[in-house]
Amino acid sequence: MPPVRLPRWGLAARIAALATALVAVIVLAGIGAVALRVHQLQSVELIRALTDGRDRVDEAIGERLRRLELVDSLLANDPPFRAYVAEGHEESILDNLQERLPLYGCDRLIVANGAGVILADTLRLRAARSSLAEDPLLAPVLDGSVVRGLWRDARGGLFLAAAAPIAEAGTRIVGAIVALETLDDDLARELTRIAGGEVALFARDTEGSGVTPLGSSMRLARSGLAQWLASPQVDAARAIMGSPAPTAARLDLEGERHAALVAPLEDLTGKVAGGFVVLRPEDREVRALRGVEGTLAVTGAIALAIALITSVVVARRITRPVSRLAEAVARVREGVYDAPLPPGGHDEIGRLSEAFRAMVAELAEKEEMDTYLATLSRVAPSKPRASDVGGEATVTRIGSASRDLARHALPTGSVLAGRFDVLAPLGAGGMGIVYRAFDREINEVVAVKVLDARAIASDPERLQRFRDEIRLARRITHRNVVRTHDLAATDGTYLLTMECVEGIALADLLARGRLPSGAALRLSRQLLAGLIAAHSRGIAHADLKPSNLLLDAAGTLKIADFGLARLASATRVGDGILAGTPHYMSPEQTCGEPADLRSDVYAAGVLLFEMFTGRLPFEGSSLASVLAQHRDAPPPRPRDLEAGLAPALEAVILRALAKDPAQRYASAVEMADALESVHSLAER
Repeated sequence: MPPVRLPRWGLAARIAALATALVAVIVLAGIGAVALRVHQLQSVELIRALTDGRDRVDEAIGERLRRLELVDSLLANDPPFRAYVAEGHEESILDNLQERLPLYGCDRLIVANGAGVILADTLRLRAARSSLAEDPLLAPVLDGSVVRGLWRDARGGLFLAAAAPIAEAGTRIVGAIVALETLDDDLARELTRIAGGEVALFARDTEGSGVTPLGSSMRLARSGLAQWLASPQVDAARAIMGSPAPTAARLDLEGERHAALVAPLEDLTGKVAGGFVVLRPEDREVRALRGVEGTLAVTGAIALAIALITSVVVARRITRPVSRLAEAVARVREGVYDAPLPPGGHDEIGRLSEAFRAMVAELAEKEEMDTYLATLSRVAPSKPRASDVGGEATVTRIGSASRDLARHALPTGSVLAGRFDVLAPLGAGGMGIVYRAFDREINEVVAVKVLDARAIASDPERLQRFRDEIRLARRITHRNVVRTHDLAATDGTYLLTMECVEGIALADLLARGRLPSGAALRLSRQLLAGLIAAHSRGIAHADLKPSNLLLDAAGTLKIADFGLARLASATRVGDGILAGTPHYMSPEQTCGEPADLRSDVYAAGVLLFEMFTGRLPFEGSSLASVLAQHRDAPPPRPRDLEAGLAPALEAVILRALAKDPAQRYASAVEMADALESVHSLAER
């Protein structure tokens, strides 16, 4: 059929126009919104700076409270001072406080007795003996607690305060010590240095109707500060004091615009007793954001021109492989699988091309497989070879066992273990007879292998190992592995239930010679996929052979007899017993060594050799000869038997057949990757 031709500029022009339009909309929208965005960024930056200043002030106030608490601790733990308090020597207490006041760096110290009556106050030297027993500052202290926070005294003054008990003999509270720091200009200036912006302190009236300035570092008179704090814009900010989303107010100081953030200060009862204001000059904070509008406009114009040119070039580059893919799709619909495809890559088009290439290859292989199976269905079955049952030396033994077991086959309609309705016998082997049966418990047709008790009863340890392997095999769940269901015992007979595969064995196909290359590749990948599923759980099959590889009606290969293979395939050679089927046995198995995952890789290499060439790599007149060749002889080159075989595929097979396990593929995953690489090269 003629190739499908897309309009040369149709899709490319649409992509270019759409890309250019999108860029234009984005650029114009960006230019139009830049002024608003800059304003928003200014507000965000101001709020960030003000919030950072507020947090620093809060931290500094907390640090001062901890320092006042330390002063309390020093005085409360001084034995002479504690004795003065216990005895109520007011003059001695006051003298001691005045002497230490400048050393401790606080503004005021108060001492009360155990009843809360003031004994000394450095601020009011001749004050009446008033009581603070009910005051929230001292009431908890007289019960043994330590208190710190914002305190309002009887005259309405606000202080940072820390109070601690004075205990005699560690238990009896004889008084209390209070260290205070005044909220004034000195504190405001110190907080300004810490906050990185101007700071003002204020007190809130007890009625909550107004504010009183306490201290300021700003170039603003107390009256001006009070007026500004009472303004509507600050009222709005103060109304949300403590909100997690602070709002900044604005004011002018000597012609410079400032942003301000009002933060609350709560007293010991949890009420807002005052607060502080952090101010920062707007121009200094947002200077870096100025002039963005013009720069963005110029940049946008340049970007628009570049986008137009680039979109045209890129659109043509993108649509070229798309056009080729469209032509290939049309050819595949007609059943033609050799259409040229664009080269693969790491972008979406490249991955799409690779995925389509793999899909077309699988379709071609499936069609070849289906054609091959359909052809086989019209041909009489061939006689199985000796290699399918373990070598010539074992044919007679296993064959006679099968015939002996077959004479005892259960008739259709029999019931096994009160659970399995026998539908038909499927075959007999050295381990017993396999039936197609209906499982009443799971309402499903299964394969039930009735194991020959004589084959396993002679060695109890062997039976336990067999049970362990069956438990491992049950963990394998994969479309290319025959699922093992359960192992049961009834009346001394062991039953192994498995997935029932309606189809034929690979041995039946190989009995007719080599497989078509597409069918062989398809089956090889499925074989390795099943091995990967088993090897990922640390399970080796140890007896891979064509009779253990089953194909269902859809041509899906399934590996059978996991867990049963090693028990069923012991081969006697002279005075020794080897585990495995001779024609597929790895060199280490021929030496009596246990099989591992690399032994399965070797057997897979033998199977690939046989599928692609139609012959086994090692054949001989005796079992000993076959085993010796597996152990010592180099395998023939597959291309000497089948000239059309790809060199890369031959390399995969020969590496899998390496005598030294260390020279083979380390796992079925590695071998599958190598086979997939060969497949990809073949497609190109």
